Amino acid sequence: MLNGFDTSKWKNEGEESFNITAEYAEIKKTKIPLTRLKYCESIAEPGKTYKFSVKCESEACKDINAAYAMVSLYKEDGSSIARKYADKTDLHGVKECTFKVPEDCVKIGIELGLKGSGYVRWSKPELEETETSEKRIVRVASTRLAGAKTTAEALKNIEAVVDKAGKQNVDVIIMSEIINDLGCGLPVTETAQTTGGEYCTLMKAKARQYNTYIVMNFHEKDENGIYNTSLLIDRNGEIAGKYRKTHISFGEWEKGITPGEELPVFETDFGLVGMLICWDMYFPETARIMTLKGAELLLVSTVGDPAFRHVSRAMENGVYVAVSGSQYHNLNDCRVKPSKIIAPDGEILAQTDEVGDAAIAEIDLNDKKQMYWLSIPAAYSVPNNIYMNERRPELYKEI
Repeated sequence: MLNGFDTSKWKNEGEESFNITAEYAEIKKTKIPLTRLKYCESIAEPGKTYKFSVKCESEACKDINAAYAMVSLYKEDGSSIARKYADKTDLHGVKECTFKVPEDCVKIGIELGLKGSGYVRWSKPELEETETSEKRIVRVASTRLAGAKTTAEALKNIEAVVDKAGKQNVDVIIMSEIINDLGCGLPVTETAQTTGGEYCTLMKAKARQYNTYIVMNFHEKDENGIYNTSLLIDRNGEIAGKYRKTHISFGEWEKGITPGEELPVFETDFGLVGMLICWDMYFPETARIMTLKGAELLLVSTVGDPAFRHVSRAMENGVYVAVSGSQYHNLNDCRVKPSKIIAPDGEILAQTDEVGDAAIAEIDLNDKKQMYWLSIPAAYSVPNNIYMNERRPELYKEI
C-alpha cells in the first residue's frame, strides 16, 4: 500500500514552508495555525487490520505533541467514522498505530501535521495489512467485606471471600483497604505486619491455590516505619509488586503512618497494572501518572469512596478501574459503597453491595472502548489515545 512519499498523492494544507520528496517531507513554520500533509488511500478492506508507521524528527516545538500523525477512516460520502493518533509522545522516533477497518469504511486517510511553530521532518511512512490482535481477556474480582472486631475473625472472613472468588477462575482478586485490622480497635503499632506476616502468608498460599494474582492491602511495618501498603502477589505466591499509599489522610498522620514516595506500575502476564489506595483517588495526578507509565488496569483498595470518583479516573485516563471497598460492622457508616469494576468509557461492568461477595467481570484489555466526538470533529476515538496525544505537559508544571 503506502511506502514512502508519492508527491502526487500528498496534499498540503497551510501557508507555511513545505518541502516534500520521495524520501521525506518537511514542515517549517513560525505561525500558530495548524499545518499538515494529507494522503488518502481508497483500497481499505472492511474487517482487515492495518498498521501505519512513520518516522518523526522535530525541533524547536514548544509542545511535546506538536508534531502528530493521525489515521482517519471515512465512509463513501466522505464523513468520518473514526480517528486515531499514531502513538509515540516524544519528538523523535517512530510513531505508529494499528486499527481495524469497519464495514462501512471505504477510505483510509493519513495526515502528518504540526500544531504551532517549529520544524518537523517525516520519513518512511508505511501502511500495511497486519494480523488482528487477539483479545486479552482478564477475569477480575473485587471483593467486599466488613470490618471485624478481631484480627482472627477478619482473617477468617478474608479466606472465605478469596475462596469464593478463586473458585470462579479469576485472574486477579482485589482486597479492600486494611481489611485485616479494620474495626478491631487496636492501634496500628500492634496490628502492623511485615511482608512475612500472617495475612501475607495466607494470601501467598491462596494465590498459588487458585493460580491467580491477589492485591492485598495492610499496615506494613519495617525498620523505617509503618505504611499503608498494597502488595501484588503473583500466581506463584511471590510478591510481584509493592505500592505504599502516597496520599495520607490527616487521621493516618495522627496514627503515625508514613507516606510512600513512588507511583510505580507492575508487569503481569496479562498487562501492566497500577495499584492505588483510597485517598489517592482524590488526586487525579496519581492515576494519570500510572497511565502515562503504561498501566491499563488500576487496582484500588479502599474503605469506601463515591462511585463517581472512580468512574472519573477511568474515563479521564481511558483505563479499566477495579475497586474493592469495605464497610465497618456499623452498617450505617457513611463509607458504605459498592465494590465495582469500571470500563474506560465509564460503564460499571459489575458491582456488589453484599458483604462476603465479589464483583466479577471479564474484561478485554485490547478493547479500549471507543467514544464518540471527543476533542476532534465528529468521529469515534479511543479516549486514552486522544488524551495522551493532545495533553500539554509543559503547562502542568507545579507552580
